[in-house]
Amino acid sequence: MSDKGDVDEPAVSEMSPSEDDSLMLCQEDEEMEPEEGDDSSSELDSEDDDEAEKEKIRCLEEQILSYPYTYAPHLDLIRALRQAGELERLRAARQYMSEIFPLTEELWLEWLKDEVSLATEDDRERIEKLFDKAVSDYLAVDVWLEYVQYAIGGMGSPNGISHVRAIFDRAVTEVGLHVVKGANIWDAYREFENAILAGLEPEEADSGKPNPAYIEQKSRLVSLFKRQLTVPLLGIKDTYAELKEWFPELASDKTFQQIYQQTLSKLEKLKPFEKELAATDEYYAKMEAYYKYIEYELSLDDPARIQCIYERAITHGYLNAELWLQYTRYLDTKLPIKKVVLAAYERSVRNCPWKAELWGRYILAMERHKEPDVKITDLYEQAINSGFTEPTDFLHVYTVFCDYKRRRIDWTKEYKEELADFRATIQKAIHSLKTFFGDFRGDPSSLQQYWASIEVRHCKNIEKARELWNSIMTQGHGAESHMWMEYFQMEKAYGNAKNCRKVLQRALNSVTDWPQGIVDAYLQFEREEGTLEDYEISLNKCTAQLQRLQQRQALAKEKEQMMKEQKRLNDRNIKKVVRKPIGSHERPGDSSTTTKRKLHEQQQVNITDKDGFKIPVVPALVGEVSPRQHDPEGPTSAKKVKTVTDKPPPGFTPKFESSKQDRTVFVSNISYDLDEDNLEEIFSKCGEIVQIRLVQNYKGKSKGYAYVEFKSTNSLEKALKMDREMIEGRPIFVSKCEDRSVTKTHQFKFSTNLEKNKLFIKGLPFSCTKDDLEKIFKEHGTVKDVRLVTYRNGAPKGLAYVEYEDPSDATKAILKTDGLTMGEHTISVSISNPPSRKSPMNRRSSSSTSTFTPTLGGGKKESEVRGKARTMVSLVPRALQRTKATSSSSSNGNSSVNDQSSNNCSAKEATSSLSSSSSGMSNDDFRKMLLKR
Repeated sequence: MSDKGDVDEPAVSEMSPSEDDSLMLCQEDEEMEPEEGDDSSSELDSEDDDEAEKEKIRCLEEQILSYPYTYAPHLDLIRALRQAGELERLRAARQYMSEIFPLTEELWLEWLKDEVSLATEDDRERIEKLFDKAVSDYLAVDVWLEYVQYAIGGMGSPNGISHVRAIFDRAVTEVGLHVVKGANIWDAYREFENAILAGLEPEEADSGKPNPAYIEQKSRLVSLFKRQLTVPLLGIKDTYAELKEWFPELASDKTFQQIYQQTLSKLEKLKPFEKELAATDEYYAKMEAYYKYIEYELSLDDPARIQCIYERAITHGYLNAELWLQYTRYLDTKLPIKKVVLAAYERSVRNCPWKAELWGRYILAMERHKEPDVKITDLYEQAINSGFTEPTDFLHVYTVFCDYKRRRIDWTKEYKEELADFRATIQKAIHSLKTFFGDFRGDPSSLQQYWASIEVRHCKNIEKARELWNSIMTQGHGAESHMWMEYFQMEKAYGNAKNCRKVLQRALNSVTDWPQGIVDAYLQFEREEGTLEDYEISLNKCTAQLQRLQQRQALAKEKEQMMKEQKRLNDRNIKKVVRKPIGSHERPGDSSTTTKRKLHEQQQVNITDKDGFKIPVVPALVGEVSPRQHDPEGPTSAKKVKTVTDKPPPGFTPKFESSKQDRTVFVSNISYDLDEDNLEEIFSKCGEIVQIRLVQNYKGKSKGYAYVEFKSTNSLEKALKMDREMIEGRPIFVSKCEDRSVTKTHQFKFSTNLEKNKLFIKGLPFSCTKDDLEKIFKEHGTVKDVRLVTYRNGAPKGLAYVEYEDPSDATKAILKTDGLTMGEHTISVSISNPPSRKSPMNRRSSSSTSTFTPTLGGGKKESEVRGKARTMVSLVPRALQRTKATSSSSSNGNSSVNDQSSNNCSAKEATSSLSSSSSGMSNDDFRKMLLKR
């Protein structure tokens, strides 16, 4: 499918069918001939192979019959039948696949060469029809070359030359503008015309006058040269050199020279785009290059060249539905030729049958070009059966087709048949949505509103419209105020006051999202249409309903607060259980209990000197064994003291060793249940471990961080890649071991600048996983990494980052996913651009002047003015507070106002004002006042 370079195909065999068949028979005889001494095994093996091949073909045929729109089984079946030599079944398989899918250039060439090699003169018409079908799928220069070569072989028939010329003209029109490969078809055309010219004499044999046929053929060849020289193609210099050789007088013509120079100038501008296309075979890079190429051609506004570059892009990105939409939209506006437009739409839905918008636009195009109703209805049926999975896709096609059926009704004439057709169509669409997706997910309300509008406006059938609206309200829209308002507006325009009042009363008792709107509409209606009694009744109902809704909201809020408080208490109790001292749950035989008991017993041993004085025993270090406890020979023994363990004692903090820095990592946020053995099991996949030092408190409980020393520096890099890996439900943080005594600038792991290829997502449900996000966002491009943001305990924050390889994919993903609903959450998607970390949070946005209070898991609290913490209790006696307050108030001119304001002040404000007073008292004054002296 690539456009780079020419493809050299093997020459078509000129062997006759009989010779070919005899050769195949000879080969089969050679293969079937058994070796000496092996009379039965080869026959059995051959039979087994044949049976296996037949079974494979049968399975593939059944699979295609069950799932015809699966691409791979078609290819496998064609290969198997071709290898088995099943010609008729092979033709049928290829024909069936071509009806469902457009075939690639390679598949068509293989099929055509097989058919041409076996064809006779009687099959020529069938083969040419096959060629016509092949060149209609994609822009394929090599298929056109095969087509013209096959047509030249039948030139001996009547009108053979004109027939070949007609095919060549079609070829240069379709693919002659291809900058890279177009010269091939032009050269073949010129060689054909030159061969005819070579067979003609310049003068007539009898009269010696110039031969008119020769002059006409020469003129045709010159015209062909001139046409080719106006097209910017690679190899145009060779074409001009050939013109100089054949027709030197034309090459020196100023007109030809001017045309040639203009074409060269155009080619130079196109070469950068062609080089960019040829530089890569990666799909997204190539599509990006094609988009740039298309944009450039659109700026020149040459429809033929624009159509050519679109066809080239589609040959590479034939599954790109957005590209098809862009191409067909251009044809609809700039090249509204029926044959061109409808052919493009037909190919688009064969390539991308899942795109509902393409089907809808295809239906509109057929209506625009006056296609009969039978064809449009057949197309609609194809669209519905094309395999949509989302109700929105079905709804889109249903709506477009119902619009078409509605436009067929001429309300000024007899429309009974057309109206019945419209009603049947829309009723069937509503029923299908309800049946396959249910009332909630299918949501046919838009079609029902549409139908109700037609019934009440054109058919004056208010009863049918009310039936449809009542059905809408029972399908999950009863709580939505805007739906009731539309129902009310219909009754107000076409119904009567009685039914309007009923609709508003029902809405008042049902709406929960915006009841005030219904209340206002109800009261306004009674002011305009009702009596005083009606207005008072409506006022009482509205007031009572609003009070009930407020009570419900208050209860719901209170219940929510209670649940939050209960959750907070449960979390705190869980933390208490986890942090409970180990000593309170010691079991007999625990290492810590045994160590304490041994130390205690050791201290109770009485040792006396020769005079009878007691000698205190030096306590044994943790990690050592007392010599007196375990060595009967006493301390004078020459035996060495044995170490119980290499683990550091509780509360011991390892010192930094620069010699081990390049092979030691620091691991933090470790689950408190993990020990050295667990850590060794986790990090052993990175390389050989020399030592693991888990830091513990004085009670021997893990502090949640450790040092892992490897034997090799290569293991360090592997360990660093485990940073933020979830272990026991918590993300572990792995970093290089560095000296804390040396002040270093904190290096954040991730970039804090604008990253155009990275998206920031917020508002995610806490149940969302990395796989869920990857599944959503990989539909819009190649995803490089997905990172969920969590608290230190592993709980999700509802935030994530998605990194794409290509920034353009990130931009496309924003348009498609921003505002997407996941469960009950609506996510927000934007380009990653974190605010500066140097400024306080309240100053990161110029539009906000309020202080910033971080949520759970936030960092240091920053505010404009530093307030008092809970522990900052005012130590000023109350008597002194009252005295100061009185004196402060009496010092102002209006004492009554100040007294009132002081009563309204909070205790915090009073304390703050006293603290800022310039007058003060000594300690002795306080003492006397407290003792009432």
